[in-house]
Amino acid sequence: MRIRFWPHTHNTNIASFRIRCTHVSKGLTYSGLDSRIVKEPESADLLILSKRYDAKSLEKALRLRSNTGTKIALDICDNHFHNKATNDYVNQRQLQLKEALQSVDLVIASSAYLACELKQHVPDIRSLAIVDDIIEPPIAPAWHDRCMHPIAEIQLRMLAHSLNAISSERHHRLVWFGNAGGGLVDGGMENISLVRDQIEFVARSAPVSLTVISNSHQLFKRTFKNWSIPVFYIPWSRHSISRALELHGTSIIPIKRNPFTQSKTANRVTTSLVHGLAVIADSIPSYQAFAKLIHLDDWQNGLRLMTQSKEAWSTHSQLGLNSIQVSQHNQIIIEKWKEAFKMLLG
Repeated sequence: MRIRFWPHTHNTNIASFRIRCTHVSKGLTYSGLDSRIVKEPESADLLILSKRYDAKSLEKALRLRSNTGTKIALDICDNHFHNKATNDYVNQRQLQLKEALQSVDLVIASSAYLACELKQHVPDIRSLAIVDDIIEPPIAPAWHDRCMHPIAEIQLRMLAHSLNAISSERHHRLVWFGNAGGGLVDGGMENISLVRDQIEFVARSAPVSLTVISNSHQLFKRTFKNWSIPVFYIPWSRHSISRALELHGTSIIPIKRNPFTQSKTANRVTTSLVHGLAVIADSIPSYQAFAKLIHLDDWQNGLRLMTQSKEAWSTHSQLGLNSIQVSQHNQIIIEKWKEAFKMLLG
């Protein structure tokens, strides 16, 4: 079976490219399939459009199907039917997504909620599969890799120094990581303000700090200008993200619920757990599977317990860390990809 992934980007800083393209293709290859990532569509048993559904790309893919018989799949991991604003660009993008969903042979959605959203907007999808995300284990770059990224190394050391100046205890340190959001996205860094009062309240009884790991220092400065606790920012870097997370004790995931955020996978929860972090979050459908491992919809008690009791934090974080078997999970995900292909190719 020849599988080709044609992603909308080849930027390894983009999570969807790594966890729904790069790692998946490698896993399929390891399992015995002929799987590759391509920059232009080519004849194969199956061409997967990874978050790529613009008119020109779809035209190329459908022409390939007509000329060679290559089956076409669309892998989608965001709900682009929900946006904060309505304008010509949004309307055009939604029309293109509808056209792609109607035209391809197989749609692969990253969550059950997203699958329902897609079906609601396009009831006549030919075939639909749900495949969750790969989990990326902690990254420990070799020394020569660290030397290749000196700025990230300096930023990481400065963060560690600043955190230690406030408290040497991990459980006093909160962290939020992710795409800053803004623009058309109804979610992101600004959602942290939803739990500002609860964070500042527990900080009256413990030396609590908050670190934001993201991709917009400008938005960070606007969002946290008047907070009463120490708040730090470090740019997201693939070479330092794991070590940055491991400096902290608890990952916070406040969410303004809407069709975009509720379509998300549990990627941020699993990433937090495999880095030994406790998790406090607002619930969305994909988080329910982890309800016994994390604090859901209980900010006041969760923050108090995790920041004021080292023993409670240690027990909670260790429970989460021990409950995630990365290799086993990822093997199951690769099998789900293969099952989706079999739906189409037999």
